[in-house]
Amino acid sequence: MDVYSRKSNLKLILLLLGTFIGLATLTYTNRLANKIAEEEKFKAKLWAEAIGRKAKLVRYTKELFTKLAEEERRKVNVYAQSTAFVLTVENNELLTFFNDIITSNNDIPAILCDGEGNILGARNIELPAGVKMFSQLPTAIRAEFSMYPPITVDYKISKNYIYYKDSNLFTKLPGWRAAEGHSQPALGYPE
Repeated sequence: MDVYSRKSNLKLILLLLGTFIGLATLTYTNRLANKIAEEEKFKAKLWAEAIGRKAKLVRYTKELFTKLAEEERRKVNVYAQSTAFVLTVENNELLTFFNDIITSNNDIPAILCDGEGNILGARNIELPAGVKMFSQLPTAIRAEFSMYPPITVDYKISKNYIYYKDSNLFTKLPGWRAAEGHSQPALGYPE
């Protein structure tokens, strides 16, 4: 064989080898791209499911907090109504029943004051040291206890007032705050 035909055969072999390498690379790249696309679709599906579950969880949490808030608000109302009613009841059985409601209060903070604003007692709240009058309470505490009108205890010769606020459990619920006498969502929870 002459040199020219050897070079032609070598060129043909190199061309075939190059074509094979090119096709192999193209096939491998195509398979790799398809595999990556499938993985991305799977990840997108997982992400969508996770977002859906998170939305359900947020809705459930909001509903739970709403129910807890309503229950705690109901307890505050029962306490306030019982305290007001106990002052007018003459029936001993009813008096015992409402007294049990009042004395079983272990979560609703209450402050008893006389007609001049002197603090006579407190329940379920630790008052700052040295505070003897309602007007001496820090502004934030006074605002919390002024959210609801005080319960008037009329002794005919003098009047006492029971100031109360939302229960401790209600005020500790994360994501909720009390404002203007009703609960409002906070922390960006949708309504």
